[in-house]
Amino acid sequence: MEKLIFRQADNGDIENLVKLRFAYVDADYGAIDAATEAALRTQLEEYFPAHLNKDIFGFICFDGEKAVSMVLLYIMDKPAFVTTPSGKSGTLLSVVTLPEYRKRGIAGKLVGMALEKAEQLGADFVELQATADGEPLYRKIGFKDKESHYKPMIYKFDGLE
Repeated sequence: MEKLIFRQADNGDIENLVKLRFAYVDADYGAIDAATEAALRTQLEEYFPAHLNKDIFGFICFDGEKAVSMVLLYIMDKPAFVTTPSGKSGTLLSVVTLPEYRKRGIAGKLVGMALEKAEQLGADFVELQATADGEPLYRKIGFKDKESHYKPMIYKFDGLE
């Protein structure tokens, strides 16, 4: 293994961001059908050039030329509230490390970079939805269970499950 390189993604990394997003989908959902994969790929290839380093920030680890891990940070700017006096909050997405690179502290370092960026951007907090595999890492970093007197609800369009 070469020396690992950790850095914030730029527009030259879009192909790697898409590949690692699919690695996350595979790890979290398993195989998806070809039509869904094509739809996701089209959206991601349009989304990243329009949003990267504006409201979505990617942090990638490379082993040589190979992208082996990624964390996405989405920054939302909305009207201020008691829980978000600045109006800014962050959400971590697609925390993924290729299987052969896991348990080496790579994801933890990338999450740390994302948290640092969120703080620089003035976010009041960063949240995420932890998988069972990721929860111990997030707790070690300092994430806590999210408590709210609100009931999470969702309305889905187009028959999405």
